[in-house]
Formats: sequence, structure tokens, C-alpha cells
Amino acid sequence: MQFKKLAFILAVGLLILTAFAGAAGAAPLDLTGQTGNFAIYYPNSSTLRSGVVNFTVGAGQEASIFSVGNIDWTLDITGSVLRFGFNDHGCCTSTTSFSGPIVAFTGGSFPGITGVSLLFTDIAGFNPSRVSFTNNSILVDIQGGLDLRNNRSVELTVATPEPGSYATLFVGLGLMACVIWVRRSQSLLGIVRR
Repeated sequence: MQFKKLAFILAVGLLILTAFAGAAGAAPLDLTGQTGNFAIYYPNSSTLRSGVVNFTVGAGQEASIFSVGNIDWTLDITGSVLRFGFNDHGCCTSTTSFSGPIVAFTGGSFPGITGVSLLFTDIAGFNPSRVSFTNNSILVDIQGGLDLRNNRSVELTVATPEPGSYATLFVGLGLMACVIWVRRSQSLLGIVRR
């Protein structure tokens, strides 16, 4: 009897692991052909500071915005990598609730962003906590005394779930439901037999 309980616990544990491990898989999202817009926001992520530049991801630089807050801003996207360029003609960024570029993807076929990873930066003090995202937007916060002189940059990669991840998740959850159903059925039969 103890062996059956141990086997059951191991089986359920394996099913749970299968279900949730599948959800973690993500692949780089190829952005080629996607449309979107690029703009600078300050002093918060709701207040537009620059004009909005529309773009289609393809060969070459997607967008440039010059001299907003003494900073030249550029966006270059290759595959799943976004490169934000900054060149501050002054000194350093000020402290606000948000200051920086927001990229929003507007195409109808956009699959959604599930993760953003920092690949590279040459900006001292910049860390991954300064990057946030929504289903279709990426926000890069450069406020708070960062030195952006001499053509500094941030490179990010964008991820989306692989279809196989969803399949693994649903198979694992379905198997868990079957195990629970069988266990409850056996439990109810045990009560009736007594």
C-alpha cells in the first residue's frame, strides 16, 4: 500500500513539473515585417515628449528622434534584437518617474511579448529593472543620472512562447485532472463498498 502512495505522489509531481516546465519555454520573436511606433516620454510613461515615429521592421534603422531633452534617440531592430541608441549633448538624465523611449508594436498579426532580456549595454548603472514590457510595448527607463554621452546603447531581445510550450502545459494539466478524477472515483467507490 505504501508503494502505491509513493508511486502516486511521484506521478503527480512529474505531471506538475511537466505542466509548468512547458509554460516557461520561450523563443526569440522575429520582429521582421512588424509595424509599430517609437516615441520619447517624460516625466512619466503617459506624457509624450516627442513626436511619434511610425516604422516597419526591416533593413536599416527603424527610427530617429533628434534633440529631445538634449538627447538624440535611435531605434534599430534586427530579428528579435532591439538596439536603442542614445547620445546626450548635455550631461546626465534627471530623476523623474519615467524618462525614455517606448516602442509599441501595432500590427494585427503581432503575437505578443512574454519576455524581454538585456543583451548588452555600455551605460554605467543601467540594469534589467529599467526595462519593462506589456503585451505589445517595450519601455526603457533612462532617468536618474545616467551618463548617455558619446553614443551609448542598450540592446534587448524579445521573446514569445513557443506553441509547443502551450501544448506541454495543457497536456500536463489534462493528465493532472485525469489523476485527480481517478483518485476521487476510487475514493467514492471505497465509501460505497464499506
